[in-house]
Order: sequence, then structure tokens, then C-alpha cells
Amino acid sequence: MKRQVLEQRAPARARRPLRGRDGQLDQIVGAMRAVDQGRQTLLLAAPVGAGKTRLLIEAAALAEGRGFSVVDGIVDRPEISVLGLPVVRQPHAVAPDASRLSWLTAQFERHVETQLRRGPVLVTVDDLHWADPLTVTALRDLMSRLDDRPVVWIFAMRSEELDSPNGLLLGAMAGAVRTEWLADLGALPDDVVTEVVTDLLDATPDAEVASLCECMGGSPRSVVDLVLGLQADEALRIEAGIARLADGPLPFNPLAVALDESRLPHRFLSCVRERLARLDPTTVQVLQVAAVLGRTFSPQDLADMLSTPPATLLKPLQEALTAGLIGCLSNAFEFHREPVWRAVLDTVPQLMRSLLHKQAAALLPSDAAAIHLLHCGPVADGQAVGAIRAAADRLLGHSPETAAALAVRGLEVADRELPEHAELARTAVAALTKAGSLDRAIALARPGQDLAVALLLNGDVARAARIGAGPVRLSALAYGNQVAAEKVATGWDGVSLTVRAVAMWRRGRLDDALATVQKATTQESPWYFDPRWAMAWMQIRARLLVEATETIRSIEDDCAGAKVLASVPVALRAWLYFAQGSLAEAEAEALAGVGVAADTQMPLYEPHLRAVLVLSALRRGDVATAADRLQAFESLPWSSMRVWITAQVAAARSGPEAALAVLAEVRTDPSRRRELLLEDPAAAAWCVRTALAAGDEVFAETLVASAEALGVGWHARALHSRDVMGLVAATERYSDRWARASATEDLGGLLADYDRDEAVSALDRAMEVYDSLGAAWDSARVRSRLRRLGIRRRHWHHVPRPATGWGSLTGTEEKVARLVAHGLTNRQVAAELFVSPHTVGFHLRQIYRKLAIQSRVDLARIAP
Repeated sequence: MKRQVLEQRAPARARRPLRGRDGQLDQIVGAMRAVDQGRQTLLLAAPVGAGKTRLLIEAAALAEGRGFSVVDGIVDRPEISVLGLPVVRQPHAVAPDASRLSWLTAQFERHVETQLRRGPVLVTVDDLHWADPLTVTALRDLMSRLDDRPVVWIFAMRSEELDSPNGLLLGAMAGAVRTEWLADLGALPDDVVTEVVTDLLDATPDAEVASLCECMGGSPRSVVDLVLGLQADEALRIEAGIARLADGPLPFNPLAVALDESRLPHRFLSCVRERLARLDPTTVQVLQVAAVLGRTFSPQDLADMLSTPPATLLKPLQEALTAGLIGCLSNAFEFHREPVWRAVLDTVPQLMRSLLHKQAAALLPSDAAAIHLLHCGPVADGQAVGAIRAAADRLLGHSPETAAALAVRGLEVADRELPEHAELARTAVAALTKAGSLDRAIALARPGQDLAVALLLNGDVARAARIGAGPVRLSALAYGNQVAAEKVATGWDGVSLTVRAVAMWRRGRLDDALATVQKATTQESPWYFDPRWAMAWMQIRARLLVEATETIRSIEDDCAGAKVLASVPVALRAWLYFAQGSLAEAEAEALAGVGVAADTQMPLYEPHLRAVLVLSALRRGDVATAADRLQAFESLPWSSMRVWITAQVAAARSGPEAALAVLAEVRTDPSRRRELLLEDPAAAAWCVRTALAAGDEVFAETLVASAEALGVGWHARALHSRDVMGLVAATERYSDRWARASATEDLGGLLADYDRDEAVSALDRAMEVYDSLGAAWDSARVRSRLRRLGIRRRHWHHVPRPATGWGSLTGTEEKVARLVAHGLTNRQVAAELFVSPHTVGFHLRQIYRKLAIQSRVDLARIAP
């Protein structure tokens, strides 16, 4: 029998996969499997919009696939038939007439028996609440008559009708053998909502579209109605398989109290209003007042606003919780998502909203009151402006974005003639600076220390040094003119000690430098210049990697309160990964860090990030990419790091002579030469090797002498003197794996002249380390040396990866993919793998590209 009735109710979109109801489908399949033992009955009660009809459609499809005949029953209105037969009308208050009941039961039985001749039967009866009791009683009697026949019965009705006469009859059915309730059709989890939206749009929703859909309380019908409504309103645009809001991203609002119009799509506002309309009017009023208080609100504040005892809020808050509009935190309630809060607030007339904010400002503590004052029109009271500034100051240490929004809004509404206006402006500049809005901070700041700090972090160190004084000026000199900084760094504060420590490092006094910078970390320092940054940098270059790891962790914890500094720990960790030989992780971290530096307008550590990108590309043999990335350094002033990486790229592209042309900058300048040789543990040996390859014996000897004076010349001297035992000692002395491989390669090259077997052994060892580090460029060079010795080595450690599919993922990408597929957030994955969330996001983009997918949902679906 064709499933006409259910199919007519379900539009084509319902034929898409059923999401989030695996447990109920398992129960239905279990009943079908057990039908040989006799009649199986499943009962379902679900709220409006939970998808009970959609579940019955899926059950019918499963049954047909298992050879069942499907008999559809639906009672959409009292006058519509059940099982294709006329409904016998009888008032609910009248007991079923025996003769009519017998006749109706016989009609139903004949209909089902006809289908049983073909095999097992599934009978689905939807919207049972519309049927009269006679029909329900007839169906129950028929179940008893066909108790030993292979029939699966599914009865469904709205859960709101369970207390009705038909609901009581349905409950009575539950007492029969081989009868069970289907699991509740609960709210769909957020990830399932995303799947539903993807099915409807044939595109993956971006975070904002997904967030709007997740505001529907997990109701399938509400989600579908919203998505189709957004489509009908042309409020969505789909590009490259991603669905976004046509009017652009929703504005970010760190204050958690709306300052502007909601700018939410009209259809979304309508959907939320429809949800509110289903609530008790008292509940709606409570939610409206709560929305004025903010996205998060305390029940006591709400009770005070309503001038009512807290006990009277129990019922409305419980209804709002049940409806999924709010959630319960440890000491407050919170609207389910920001768009829900803003949509509820949108239902409050503007005039009433202003009055309620004024009431809240009078009732609440100072910080909260300050926020509400912003909604009460122009502020001409100096005390009110002072309250706004004090609240922003208190927020500055842990939430600079919120502090900035509060202070800037305060400036907009405050009387400019008030003396407190200037103090509020200073707070706004400080907050904007910490929040990474440096261009706005600079535009707003007056000449002075606040402007100097913003200029310093924005990279204009020369102007910051001219305007600033004390620690600000010294910090600016430290970044722009280290010689001048050293001359004025005479104090014992953290900045002065750090400047002196860096000077010691540049002169080769490494132990003194580390000890001094360690002392600097115990002294007072401004938030924008932390001695630990320099300490981590020194620890990485000294290959004290365990210590560097701990230092970077502590830096991350403290940078959390200043968004503008977010690129600092990312840059340091990128170098840490590079020093550990983890090229993929280093490159991913550096790429993420470049984006963070741009977002926060803080370029001071961008050269470090770009240096890692150049060297990582060079190590893995991608010389063209390394050269392309090197262009970012062309506009930068001289630095040993720039010379170091430029020389390496020049050698790879054009040979040792080109590298020496770059190194000419340090040939006649001993101080710059010292800095260069301290850039990397293998820098001295690399420079000597390059000079010898170019036939410049004099420069090679100069480099060796400088390296020995710094205490890092043992490898360079052994290489220059062709000292086999010295090279053997160098291979044992290095803790850095790449430097050790480099020394081993030099040993193999020296032994090639008189001990071929030992040379091959040394070169094999070097190549093995290079391969393990992913240093394809170096590995290829060693294989070339082996070929000259008559040995052809295949790159046995390298298994060519396909361009797409799981086999194309790197080891780190595979770890990220599996963790994400198991439901971990980017932040949780970052903590698991000790990387930043930015790096996890970078890896995810690579994973999506290689696997040809577009979302975490797709990843979870295909993960092996």
C-alpha cells in the first residue's frame, strides 16, 4: 500500500536524512526484527515541532526496505479518516457504543489482514489526539485480536495532549506486553542542527548562521521554518559552499547590553516572537525585563526590577528554561545565545527600554549601573561619568574589549565640557590599546604616555621614543635602537635589566644574559614589555627547550588579559617548534600568528613569525616559497635575523658566492658578526662552510675566530681545520638535532677522502636525522654526496602522500582531525596538543581542503 497520507504531509525536503533520532530509529528497527514473535507496539508523545511525523516517514521507509507493507493512519482533523476508513463520530463524554465499536474494529481488521497476506505490516497512526475515543478503542481492540500476527504498530500524538481522554487511552496501551514508549524526541544538539541546516541549504552554515539556527531551542520545525524563511527573504548568500548572512556579520557587542539596533534578520526576530507567543504573558514580561539587565542576569536583580519576591519568579523562569530560551549558571541565569537575548530585547519598546535602564542604574552596583547609564540619554553629571570611567577601569585588567566599548560609548553620551570627560578618554585609550584597536587608540589619544604606548605597540617606535618617557621610552629604544637603549638602561627595573641582558647576549655573554633576564622577571615591569619575552627567546636560542616551554606557558596566561599581545606567545612558540624540528607545527603557528598580528595591529613580533615561515619552507626544500616569503623583510631595518635567513635563501637559490654577498654586511663589523653567529647553534659552522665553498679562506678564518671568542666555535674550527676528532666531538656536543646532523654531514664529507665506509655511515646517519625532521633540502644534498661515493639511497623515510584523502594528512593534521571528530573544540584540541587555537584553526583549514569537506560535522561523519 502506498504511503499517501504521510507523504502528502511531508515536502520534498523531508526526504533528506533524518538527523538526531538514531536512538528512536534503533527502537523501531528492533521492533521490526522482533515481529516474528508477534505484535510489537511503539508509542510516541512529542511536543509540537519535534518531528514526530518526520520520524514516522523514516520508519515507513525502513519498513518498506525490510519487506513490510505500510499502512498509514493520520488524523490531521477530526473529519479525516484513520487507516483509510471513515471516522465514526462520537462525543468524548459518551462511552463507546458496543455495536459501533465492533463494526469499526472489524473494518480495521479486514484492512490490515489484506496487507498481512503479503507479509509483515507496519501500521503508523499519527496525531492520535484528533481521533475520537471510539476510534482509539477500536485500534486497541484490533491490537489484541492481532496479537500473534507480525504487525508493528506506532501510535503518535502531541505530548501536550497526554492528559486528554485519548492520551489516557494511549497510556493504557502502554501496559500491554510487547509495548514500549519511544524515547523522547528531545531538542536537537547544536551539531545536529548544523547538519539539518546543511541538508536544507546544500551548503555549510558559517558560525553566525549556525548560531541563529541553534537559537531555535533544538526544535526541528523551528529550525526548518527559520532557514526556509531566511531563504525566502533572501537573507542568506551561498558562496563556495558556505552559507552566510547576506547583510554581513552581526556586530560584536562585548558589553552584553545592546547599544545599537539589533540588526538581526527580520525572519529570526519573527521566529523568536513566535516562541515567546507560546509562553505565558507573565513569563514574557519577566524575560523582557531580564533582557534589559543584560544577557546574563541574577534572579535577585530581576526580582528587584519587578518589585516582587524571588519566589514569584519560579514559575516564569522555569517555563523559560523549559522552552530553551535561558540557561542556568552557577549564580545567575543567561539567555541561551546572544541573538536570543537581543531578539527578546527587541520586543521591548524603545521608550520603555530607556526607562527600565534608568531603573536598573538606580538599583544595581556601580559597575553594572554604569553600563545602564549609557542608555539614559546624554550624561551631563560628572559623578555619572566618573562611575562609567571607574567601571571601565575595573574591567581593563581582565576584559579590555568590554572596557573599551564601555568607555567609548561613555565618551559619546557624556558632556565634553565635564572635567571627567578627559579622564574617561584616557581610560578609553588604554582599553583600546589593550584590546588591539591601536588605530582608534592613537586617533583618540592626546600626546603623552598613553599615546606613546599605543605607538610603540603599533610599531612606530621612533615616534614613541620621542613622545614617551621612562619605561615607555626605554621600551621603544629597545625595539628601535638597542645601542641607545643600553646607554640609558641604568636602573634595576625589569625593562632596564632586560635591555642589559640583551646587550650581554649580543656580546656573547650568554650565561650572564640568562641570569640577568631571569632577575628582570622578578622586578616591576609595564604590561607592554615583559622580560619573559626576552627570556623565552634566549632559552630557545640556547636550546633550553624545556625551560622555554614553561616560560611560554606563563606568558600565554598573562597575555590573556591583553588581546594586543596575542601574537607574542604565538611567535615564541613558532620558534620553539622550529627549534624542536617540528616544521609543520612551526609553519602553522607562524601563519596563524601573522593573522593575529594583523588583527591586533601589533607588528613588533611579525618579523619573528615571518622568519619561521621562510626557514620552514627552506628546510623542506621549497626554495621558491622561501624566497617569496623573504620579500616581507626587504623593508625592515638591519637585524642579524634578517641577514641570517637572507644568506641561507641566497645560498639555496644561487650558491655560496651569493650568500657571501649577503654576509658582506658583517665582514667588517665585529659586533654585527657576533650577533649573526648567535642566531642559531649551527650558524657559525654554516657561515664557515659557505665561505670555504666560495673560496674565501680569509673570511672563513675571521668567522672562526669570532665564533671561538663567543665560545661557540668548536664545530666551525673543526670544519675549518679538517679535524675529524673535532667533528666527532661536535656531533656529540650538540643538543640541537639539525645542528648535530649538520656536524655529522661535515664529518662524512671529511671522511670521504680516506675512509669511504665510515663516510657512508656518517652520511647515512645525517640523512636519517634530516629525514626525521622533514628537512628535505638537506636530505637531498646528503643523497647527492652519497651518489658521488657510488651509493644510491632511496628516501626510505619518506612515503609520498596523495594529494587528497586521509592519506594526505600529516601526522599533526591527523591528530587534530581525530580529536575534532570526537567533538573537541579548537581550544580543547589546542590544550591537548599544546598548540594555540589559531594553529588548530589553520590545521582544520588544511584538513577540510584535503578531505574535500566543509565542516566539523562532515569530518565527524567520515572519520575512520
